[in-house]
Amino acid sequence: NDHGQVEYSVFGGATVMKFFVRLEIPRPEPYEIIVRVEASTVSMDDCYKRRNIWPVWKEPVPSPNIPGGDCIGRVVGYGENVRFFRVGDRVACFHQFLGGNARYVAVEEDAAIKVPEEPDAASLAALVRVYAAAHQALYRCGPPVRRGDRVVVVGGSTPVGTAAVQLAA
Repeated sequence: NDHGQVEYSVFGGATVMKFFVRLEIPRPEPYEIIVRVEASTVSMDDCYKRRNIWPVWKEPVPSPNIPGGDCIGRVVGYGENVRFFRVGDRVACFHQFLGGNARYVAVEEDAAIKVPEEPDAASLAALVRVYAAAHQALYRCGPPVRRGDRVVVVGGSTPVGTAAVQLAA
């Protein structure tokens, strides 16, 4: 059930995306893992980049660009300095220009986390970024939240806000 990848080289609507049957496995840099993608996302950021309305203060959009900032998959290789992952680990990966809509991606070890076998890859791909962002806000961007702390979540009805409310409960 292999697939290729979706990419675009010119800006525009959805019709600029092209499907390519490419199954090359990238070679890892010393701190990278190679992931065989099981499921990936297309976010509003991907749509903004494709239409060339990406904010100028962010990284420039590479060309060609493979959409998909988040993906779920299995480690199939890794660089010599990787410490936390091994072949067969199930991981979630995220980065602005990951290229998760490819079959294989190279991602820095710091942009991946191990994930459980359940739920299925498509469900995890949809959830992992919002819960990772909420976790960062609650436990890494200041003093970590502890049991019994009072937490105010501004925007609790947004995806990240809902995740923060659930994690802080």
